[in-house]
Amino acid sequence: MKATIVGIQTLNFTPKEASTNPIVGIKIHLTHEDDNVSGFAVGTIFIKDTERNEDFAIGDEVNVYYGKSGKLKEIYCITPKPRKRETSGFPQISSITNDDKLNK
Repeated sequence: MKATIVGIQTLNFTPKEASTNPIVGIKIHLTHEDDNVSGFAVGTIFIKDTERNEDFAIGDEVNVYYGKSGKLKEIYCITPKPRKRETSGFPQISSITNDDKLNK
């Protein structure tokens, strides 16, 4: 299923039950097309930090796959991510052409 991320909620808490294991992860809020809905359907997906292999951002388009049991099997981003520029510790130098100098 193709969906768009419209919100990301960070979760980090210990349940009140007898369990002492904290719940740490993110809840992704998303919209997607659905033949039974006029407009867009909405949903949420919880991903444990230990199972997350990708950083997501609001506005990312993702593909979501569920297993036969209905549990999340895979989610990955299909929105191209901008590449980080390597600066190598040197300050950035803007390029100025002769035309730029003449217009000042």
